[in-house]
Amino acid sequence: MNGGEGRERAQVSGGREPGGVPMRGEGREPGGVPADGGVEPGLVMVYTGNGKGKTTAALGLAMRAVGQGLRVLMLQFIKGGWRYGELDSARLLPNFELRPMGLGFTWDRRHAPEEHRAAIRRCWEAAKEAIRSGAYDLVILDEMNNVFNVREFPVADVLPLGE
Repeated sequence: MNGGEGRERAQVSGGREPGGVPMRGEGREPGGVPADGGVEPGLVMVYTGNGKGKTTAALGLAMRAVGQGLRVLMLQFIKGGWRYGELDSARLLPNFELRPMGLGFTWDRRHAPEEHRAAIRRCWEAAKEAIRSGAYDLVILDEMNNVFNVREFPVADVLPLGE
């Protein structure tokens, strides 16, 4: 038996990805959304956990979306005021905008808690505007869970967004 026997393999034919989803460009509306409505608007994904990986997971989702021709905005609620790798990478991707809007870590006492809260509120207002505008196919609210954890911004101010 060779290494490939007995394994299922995804077959890509007729310009379709596995699962029958049209590949980039074919059967898609402007912005990369499948013409058959294959993308459900309003989907919320939450990445949680201690330590690293949440921003990386969101960036992976952003890369996939950009690869499908979608427009992506990532708003960062905490990061700001220093240079880091994703800023440089974001400049290289078409249809991807990254806005660090925070003042830095909230435990950093160079800024008063009131200043952090004001920056968080500005970021939240930008998020609501971006989501409601329809200008983006994907809006990532990076570090939003950290905002709740430090009690800088009440969850009640966020849910439900649709109101």
